[in-house]
Amino acid sequence: MAESYHVHEFASLAGVTVRALHHYDRLGLLRPKRTYAGYRLYHAGDLERLEQIVALKFLGIPLKQIRGVLERDGRELPSALRQQRWRWRKSGGFSTVRSRRSGAPKNPFSLESGRNLPF
Repeated sequence: MAESYHVHEFASLAGVTVRALHHYDRLGLLRPKRTYAGYRLYHAGDLERLEQIVALKFLGIPLKQIRGVLERDGRELPSALRQQRWRWRKSGGFSTVRSRRSGAPKNPFSLESGRNLPF
């Protein structure tokens, strides 16, 4: 049988808060199995999905949109990332970040360098 984790163990393992896990469950982003008593049980597949949620959230994609992206087996992911990149560029991209952090070194892998991302 696959190893399972209760919510506190899983939160510690994943580096997120229990509150975040409960929030993702309420939104339908991460649906752990339940015990007969109603406690959440997480497995390895839940960790993979949580990593995707956290990565997309880090990119600034709204949680409601993340749900749609993940429900479509990633087919919508490139489109969502392109949209997010467009919004980011429109908002000023790295120039906005640099204006907040004076003296920050230029990122050689930035979009300003002319290198296109693979999506």
